[in-house]
Amino acid sequence: MNSKRAQLTQNRLREVLEYNPATGDFYRLSDRGGYSAGTIAGVVRKGPYPGYRIISIDKIKCYAHRLAWLYMTGEWPENEIDHINGNPADNRWENLRVATHTQNLANKKREKGNVSGYKGVWLEHNNKYYCNVCAGGIKVRGGPFLTAEAAFDLREAIAKILHGEFARSE
Repeated sequence: MNSKRAQLTQNRLREVLEYNPATGDFYRLSDRGGYSAGTIAGVVRKGPYPGYRIISIDKIKCYAHRLAWLYMTGEWPENEIDHINGNPADNRWENLRVATHTQNLANKKREKGNVSGYKGVWLEHNNKYYCNVCAGGIKVRGGPFLTAEAAFDLREAIAKILHGEFARSE
């Protein structure tokens, strides 16, 4: 973790912001930097990793979901924070959980360029469908299948075994 971020404590965070666990929003507690008290803190990222809210405190930039963890638990998360529903803008407390990098990737949504319509399924030049699941250095590939649905069914079964509660099908 960045040493500057490590200096930010729960007490300091609560001095400058209020977190609403039901909405996931952080509100400024005082006027600062041209912003009024009571307004939602931070900006939503565009470009790489769009949708994540970034908040600056004492010139330290932090992701809102990591600040929510610090605010609620008093500790910085040792691993990553996963948005259970896959929406990086949804920082409600019930939507956040600690995850390893592998678990966080397992909960990732289907790639936008995926033409099969199913996560982890693709069509090869032989007009057959294949599936793929990775976890912790284990890579499982299935196929060939005549339909994308058949490949996806196998992918789902494997993903549930390898990823458990972090498996995402969409």
